[in-house]
Amino acid sequence: MSARLRSLAVALGCACLTSAVAGAQPPVTDSVAAAHARKVADCRRPELTCDAAQLTEAEAAALALFRHQRNLADCGAGVSTCDQAMLTAFEARDLAVAARERHLTRCKSGMASCDPSTLTAGETREVAAAGHDQHVSDCKSSRTPCDPATLTAPEARAVAAAQHDRNVTDCQYGWDGCDRSNLTPLEAREVVARDRERNLDACTEGRDTCDYAVLTPAESRLLAAAERRRNRAACRTGYGYCDRARLTPAEAATLTPEGRR
Repeated sequence: MSARLRSLAVALGCACLTSAVAGAQPPVTDSVAAAHARKVADCRRPELTCDAAQLTEAEAAALALFRHQRNLADCGAGVSTCDQAMLTAFEARDLAVAARERHLTRCKSGMASCDPSTLTAGETREVAAAGHDQHVSDCKSSRTPCDPATLTAPEARAVAAAQHDRNVTDCQYGWDGCDRSNLTPLEAREVVARDRERNLDACTEGRDTCDYAVLTPAESRLLAAAERRRNRAACRTGYGYCDRARLTPAEAATLTPEGRR
């Protein structure tokens, strides 16, 4: 082999070795980029330290915007990490208005966190009106003791009507709280009819709330016929309680050998 060929072979071998070594290691630029990305992400976490000097101009601008928006959200939520100094004048004004509206809402709802001393005269009237409306609503539903002396004449009539309607509903469904003495004659008849319907349903389904003594002759016959059909089907199919003694001779004759046992 000539000296020139040997030199070329050595050069190619060195080049291949260099490429193999380079391919066995990750590019330096990739590890640097990953480390930088972690620093950018860490800057958005308040519990970690951040070296803003290592950020690009675009990254620093994005971080500043992120921190401003996060602080605005913290201030709006009343979080202790809120920094009022970072707010613009318009943001501070809007947040103050929102906070006052929330406080007024708490006062209207009767919450203990309300501070009446901070209310204006107009807001105090609004709170009083809201409290009165709530009292009227409570009187209608009888959720709390009602003071009739605080009601106007129209409110008193509305409360009486609501209480009467609720009593009618309680009586119609057989609920506790029903006062039949407050029913009109028509309402009383309707309630009695609903009572009979519920009792007939209970008797038909065999519930222990059935009162056979209040059934009309027609209801008793209807119930007896339904029970005969049920007993006949149970004896014939072998499913359910069967009382063969209640079958007619003709019905008993139609039973299968299994049904006769």
